[in-house]
Amino acid sequence: MATENKKGAFSMDAALFKQVSDYCELSALETDELIEQAVRSYLQPRQQQLEEFAQGYVDMAQLNREIAQEFSQCESEAYALI
Repeated sequence: MATENKKGAFSMDAALFKQVSDYCELSALETDELIEQAVRSYLQPRQQQLEEFAQGYVDMAQLNREIAQEFSQCESEAYALI
C-alpha cells in the first residue's frame, strides 16, 4: 500500500538551510527526504511520551474516582457546617 505524500511550505534560518543543502549534496539525499527523516526522529519519542501519559491517566482513573468518592462525604459535611 503506497503512502500519500502531501506538500507543505516552511521557512528556516538561512544558515540552517545552507547546512541542510550542503548535507544533502554531500550525502546524495533529497532535501525533502532529510526533512521527513528529521521530523520523524523528532516526533517519534514525543508521540511515545503522549501515549504513555494517556495510558497513565487511564490507569489512574479508578483510583481517582475512589479518592473523589471518599472525600465527597467530607465535603458534604464541611458545607453543612458553613
